[in-house]
Amino acid sequence: MIDKTEQDWNDLLDGKSVPDADPKTIREARSFRNALLSQVDDEDLPYPHILEKALLRLKDDPEFPHRGAVKKVLFGLRLKIWFSNLKQSAHYILSTTQQWVIEHPLVLPTFATVLVLAIVIKLLCPIICDFPPAEKAIGISDLINISYNEVDVQYWENRSSDKFVLRFSESARPSLALQAFNAGLWKGRESLLSSSSKVMEKNWTETEWVSYYELGRWTLLLESVCRSLPQYQVPNDFWDRQKNIFNKLNQDILARKEKSDDLEGVTINWVSSQFASIGPLLEQLPNELPLSTQLAAKLKFMRDGLIID
Repeated sequence: MIDKTEQDWNDLLDGKSVPDADPKTIREARSFRNALLSQVDDEDLPYPHILEKALLRLKDDPEFPHRGAVKKVLFGLRLKIWFSNLKQSAHYILSTTQQWVIEHPLVLPTFATVLVLAIVIKLLCPIICDFPPAEKAIGISDLINISYNEVDVQYWENRSSDKFVLRFSESARPSLALQAFNAGLWKGRESLLSSSSKVMEKNWTETEWVSYYELGRWTLLLESVCRSLPQYQVPNDFWDRQKNIFNKLNQDILARKEKSDDLEGVTINWVSSQFASIGPLLEQLPNELPLSTQLAAKLKFMRDGLIID
């Protein structure tokens, strides 16, 4: 049987009123609940995954007095992540197979069965296999979200007057790839400045141009971190994560070659040419920290070539 303080924590965490609870308990529990709710509800940040890791530590900490309350929040959080993964899985499979199904209508019943099985396997495998969080496959978006959340650096911008901008002509409409990249730059800037003065009109994460959007976010963050070194110390696993992001972005953008038109093809060639020099520099960090200055310059040069005025 749990004591009154533990029960009060549980009730307060559920949003109930407990007038006779200790004032300190009320203050702590409500602050804890408000922080959790505000973070879990923000889908643009990686809080669900980070909160899960933090809550697991609290749940298993014998000195933490409110493990029962944490277990309750952890259960709700995992449900949220599960449904979010369900939505993403269905959207990805449907978006990548829609045209093929339209061209082969007779296989629709079989396709529907396979679709359901694929989603179920994708969702249940991590539960059945019980992989530790560190070994689970994490998407680019979540990796970049985690990176933004684990560093505290200032936004840095100094656009050159002689920058090279990818254009066919001054009157040419920017490609969707460039638009997505610039939206990612804007989102990254808003994140570093902790600003939310404007909402994007288009959700680029649900389009086929998502790789360019994530490239914009990643480029701005990594450049800002590099320019903050060596005064600012990043977490030990930060650089391994950036190398993982780099490899994923490189693969995804190169995979766009077969689908690209002339405008996107120019962007792909530009990014690939810059990645050829960015990759080797990134690979040597953090062992060769002085190279971070060169890496920042390379990232800026690539970014300047993709900026829409």
